[in-house]
Amino acid sequence: MIIMKVYGGQSIKMKYLVIFLSNLILKDGMDAPLTFALGWFIAIIVVTIFQIIFIKIFLIKKCISFFYF
Repeated sequence: MIIMKVYGGQSIKMKYLVIFLSNLILKDGMDAPLTFALGWFIAIIVVTIFQIIFIKIFLIKKCISFFYF
């Protein structure tokens, strides 16, 4: 399901992914802004990888169905 509501240029789903990753990597003695920045960095990498994989699968299916039908 795609969430269309935008919050600060990013989707709500991305916001919750960042919060989850920030809490996951939070260690004793680390600053909150540093963990938040690391969460954003990891979330952007994860989302980019999934988008690349999804686009490749989608385009391959579209190309195969276009050429065979």
